[in-house]
Amino acid sequence: MRKILYILMPILTFSSCESYLEQKEPEIQKVYSDHFTELRNEENFKIINIDSFQNFKELTSKMGECTCQDLMSGLSFTVNDKKFFLTGFSECPTFNGVACYFRRNTIMIKNDSIVTDLFNKKKVPIEELGTELNDIISKPHNFKYNKQVLKPALIHLYIDENQNINQTKKVLKEIIENFQKINSNQKSNFFEYNILFEDFDRTNFPPPPPPPPLPVESSIKNQ
Repeated sequence: MRKILYILMPILTFSSCESYLEQKEPEIQKVYSDHFTELRNEENFKIINIDSFQNFKELTSKMGECTCQDLMSGLSFTVNDKKFFLTGFSECPTFNGVACYFRRNTIMIKNDSIVTDLFNKKKVPIEELGTELNDIISKPHNFKYNKQVLKPALIHLYIDENQNINQTKKVLKEIIENFQKINSNQKSNFFEYNILFEDFDRTNFPPPPPPPPLPVESSIKNQ
């Protein structure tokens, strides 16, 4: 009888430990953007797992292919114990037209920084996105005409291909959480946003040349 007990004890101990670990495994929290929730049941909605890519360029290439096929891109990724779901857009590489994005609150992000002044190349860390959003909210002209709702934000996002995909996930996490924080204290659709995943760096374009000098008063009189 003792021999049987000695044999069974390690087995029972291992089984109980295994069961305990299974019970204690934390559940992954899921965070959804409003657009993802609205669109995920559409037939042309395709979910892309960001975790399966090495860098931002690979991701935008895949998203561009979806756009060429008239598919909307839903995105998912995991950071620590949270899984995030959002939408994004990348232009089809064969598109030759001109996209117009008027009446928007424009935000430009390069790598892990927000470009606050395109001409002077001023930047702030992505962790200050909440401050930048509150600055937009504080200005009346950023709201829709005669409405207590902001013009949607268009976020131009570009990340160098030499950056690991974790950089992309870090930025997207900040975007989702900061907009969610603002909208949770307001009525629905208070501040919507769309993310344009760029395949080129807009911040590298040189600023326009300064205007020509005004003619002096004497030369005007002599004309």
